[in-house]
Amino acid sequence: NYAGDGDKNMIDPCKLQPDWRDAFPKMDLFGGYIGDGHPLCADLPPRSFLRLGATYRLLGHSDTPVWTAKASGPFTPALGSPLRDFLDAAQSGDVVLTSSLPCHGDECRLQSVDVVEVPRASGGSLYFEFIRPPCVEFAFYNAPQRVRENRGNQDTVRCADPTTLGGGTACCSGDGTTATPQCSYIGETVTFDEARRQCASLAEPGSHQALCDWYSNPIVVKLECGYTWTNAACDRLQVQVHPTGWVSIVHSDTTDLHFQRDNRNLFRVRWSGGSHPTPDTGCASCDVHGDSCVCEVQVQEVPVFTDGGAVPASAAALRQMLPIGSAAPDAFDPGTYQLCSLAWCDAVEAEVYLRPGETRPALDTIFKVASNSSIDGFVHLLNRVSTVRVGGDGDFSFRNTPHFVSFIPTLRAARDAEHETEAVLDHLVTHPNTAPFLAHRLIQRLVTSNPSPRYVKAAADAFASGAHTGGLIFSGKYGDLGAMVAAILLDQEARSPTLELDPTHGLMREPVLKVMHVLRAMEYTSVDDRHVELSSMQSRIGQFVFESPSVFNFYLPEYTPPGPVMEAGLVAPEAQICTTPNLISFLNGMVSLVMDGLTSCWKGFGWGNTGCGGLWQNLARRRADADGRLAFAPVDQSPAGAVAALDLYLTGGRLQERTRGLVVSRFEEELLTKNFSEAFRIAQLLVLSAAEFHTTNAAAMSDEYRPQPQRAEPAGRPYKAIVALFLHGGADSYNILVPHSGCKDADGASLDLYAEYAAVRGEGLAIPRDDLLPITDTLQAPGQACSTFGLHPRLTDVQTLFGEGAAALFANVGALAEPITKAEFKAKTKPLPLSLFAHNAQQIAAANLHADSLTAKGVMGRLAHALASQDPPYRVGS
Repeated sequence: NYAGDGDKNMIDPCKLQPDWRDAFPKMDLFGGYIGDGHPLCADLPPRSFLRLGATYRLLGHSDTPVWTAKASGPFTPALGSPLRDFLDAAQSGDVVLTSSLPCHGDECRLQSVDVVEVPRASGGSLYFEFIRPPCVEFAFYNAPQRVRENRGNQDTVRCADPTTLGGGTACCSGDGTTATPQCSYIGETVTFDEARRQCASLAEPGSHQALCDWYSNPIVVKLECGYTWTNAACDRLQVQVHPTGWVSIVHSDTTDLHFQRDNRNLFRVRWSGGSHPTPDTGCASCDVHGDSCVCEVQVQEVPVFTDGGAVPASAAALRQMLPIGSAAPDAFDPGTYQLCSLAWCDAVEAEVYLRPGETRPALDTIFKVASNSSIDGFVHLLNRVSTVRVGGDGDFSFRNTPHFVSFIPTLRAARDAEHETEAVLDHLVTHPNTAPFLAHRLIQRLVTSNPSPRYVKAAADAFASGAHTGGLIFSGKYGDLGAMVAAILLDQEARSPTLELDPTHGLMREPVLKVMHVLRAMEYTSVDDRHVELSSMQSRIGQFVFESPSVFNFYLPEYTPPGPVMEAGLVAPEAQICTTPNLISFLNGMVSLVMDGLTSCWKGFGWGNTGCGGLWQNLARRRADADGRLAFAPVDQSPAGAVAALDLYLTGGRLQERTRGLVVSRFEEELLTKNFSEAFRIAQLLVLSAAEFHTTNAAAMSDEYRPQPQRAEPAGRPYKAIVALFLHGGADSYNILVPHSGCKDADGASLDLYAEYAAVRGEGLAIPRDDLLPITDTLQAPGQACSTFGLHPRLTDVQTLFGEGAAALFANVGALAEPITKAEFKAKTKPLPLSLFAHNAQQIAAANLHADSLTAKGVMGRLAHALASQDPPYRVGS
């Protein structure tokens, strides 16, 4: 839900739009939920805005929170408030309470705050946003209560969890319908019980004040409180179970379309035993509603462990079995919790906190468990599980589903959307695949394209531990990129001179890095301190900063060029942009840079220049007009000394003896007719064209010429060409070729495969039968499912070619090794293609139709090889 809108921001076009956020529960990658491990908002310590660790963000002179465009009515602490004094002393950024503060005045009746106003003695006010700790609510709960808001002439009624801060307080006296708002600041929210308590406290002796069932002055209430609790309960909270087992929430007495029957806000749940009610089984005493079941729910909360001896010892098991988080024990009032020192507590890999007097795990017991998913390296987990039982007998059930963004709109929704986004990112970062993935990619960029598994593991371990095995301690926490980079650069595979001789080691250097290398190493000096401006580099050398042609980078990390690299099963990612045009353009740019300076002359990388002339014409003018020049001059100006300096600064001392000798010899020849500066330029160009500059391993020279491919002699056959149009993805193949009519099964029985197609695709995706372009199998080929198929309505040319016998369609040609069902895929009982869900890998598989290899030759290449192997051979080329 990061998306831009009409407000352009050229620096960071991503904006968090909480109003667009899907507030419903979301499953994570392990069958749990995004939000697992976070505390329930209802379980946060009372007045958490005054507790140890409470965080406030300075907003300056605006009372508008960071992630919302709506200003709140700030709460202003009274003089003498410790909170006011603490914030008054803050100067900038985020401020954190280092100890809990006592409440003062109206603070003692508040359950939370959004924005705090601090009037300054010098005039004006500063505003601070309270960053409520990340917490979740449950999608299902007992005793739902109505909340109400009026939007103009329309009432909006929703159902809310009475234990959450779901609404403000509006009180009515006796049978009156004129509500009196009780919000201490605009947008204040409280629990249902607190709202009732506030109304009861207003009653004069002999009178009665209570929450309103309905009130006649909604605009006044809305302006002060927004949604407010009413005295009316929601009749029912139900779940609609769809055929797939996905569910949606149904609230009675609501005007919100998101919670009415047949709403499309479906989400996944983890059904106990894997089964759910269906109309075929009578919906388990639920209401049958079309192809779905609408069921009553009952929420049960019980301790996960009731016996200390049953608590598993391992931290991993505790994280798996305890889905609900908790605030830290020291965030509660002193004496609320105490560290357990009983034998069963000492036997587990966690700190256990019990209520005073308890000796066994209870509903509120807290486990402090080590975890990579937290920046602190640990999480606090509650000994509690919430289960949703479905149907009259509760025969079906699933674990209650947490969600970050409240179903009741509040100013906190924007901040909660940020918390949810952070939780998703944390979940991805702490996935077991993340560390090795980052390690492999960083090693490819920094050291070698084909690292060993040991090398990848060493870097991944440093990322996970925050330390390098060489004794360097960084953060000591999970996710430390500094430790990972140290492990990469200090590893034996990065520093061993022996490995430089291994032809499989090292990498091809990226074009833009080579340009930057030359500018820095050869001491580029700009004229008049001008900025370095390079022109059209992406189109010239295939790469430039911020100009990636797609989200898949300039090149693919698994790219392997045809030839020896592919045959060895290795990769050379940078080779994908090391094409002949790019390489020639790079060398042209280097010639211009070395000879003339940074200009556009002679295909240079600079901007427009006039009067370029021939290579040796107007030379002085071109150099005078250049934006800058390479100013490096070696200390030792003998030919051998100058080339040694170029070897050191441009290739890291890796020039082969033969190459160095050739450069020195040519340098000496140039000195016979030119001055040192002009001869040195020729030496620079020779080194820049050497293989050692373009790769990082030692280039092993051979006295043998590379063998040239043998081409068959012409045999007088007519010329033929095959044109392959490869679409890189995105084609909806199910709507290109559609079963139309005349379909039969293997036994010859008639089938309506079009009806199956329409049912699976659904309304809106399935093309109506009458709109399809029919093509008929006049040859009646065996094994064909239908006699007539339909083409997409826009493929009229293909229909014509097919009718002329000039086109054929191949169906069911894909990347699978063999047919497989979803159950077989999950059970891993059948072979799977390599990198089945990687877009780039599947492009390769589509080109070579070899499910077990990403380095196999493509279909066209294999065809060419087969033709060249005939007797007499065909003369082929591409």
